[in-house]
Amino acid sequence: MPAAMGGSGVNSGGRARLEGSLAVVNAGPSPVTVRSVQADSPTVVVRDLGRTRLIRPGGTGGIDVVVQFRCGEAPTVEPLSVRFSVETADGQVREVRYPIVIVGSLWLDPISTMCDLR
Repeated sequence: MPAAMGGSGVNSGGRARLEGSLAVVNAGPSPVTVRSVQADSPTVVVRDLGRTRLIRPGGTGGIDVVVQFRCGEAPTVEPLSVRFSVETADGQVREVRYPIVIVGSLWLDPISTMCDLR
């Protein structure tokens, strides 16, 4: 789920670009380090900014991301499958997927304004 949005704009390739953060909850019994975040679809690309984040058990941490949306195409109502690479306390690296809905999210308002989807 998007937690916050920052810088934005539309590039020459017709993509709206947002900077923000995702709120990540560690529901497990041990700390985890979020190593990367990414998602790809025909209309949306999500990438982390290359900073890892340690999240304590039962804690929440914000992961900084860049979201690019292709202007001229309506956002899909299907959830975007976001991949998180996490390292557990025992040094194991695992991939976790989580669906994020774009339509109805905080991301859609600035994207709609930048791409003039109204």
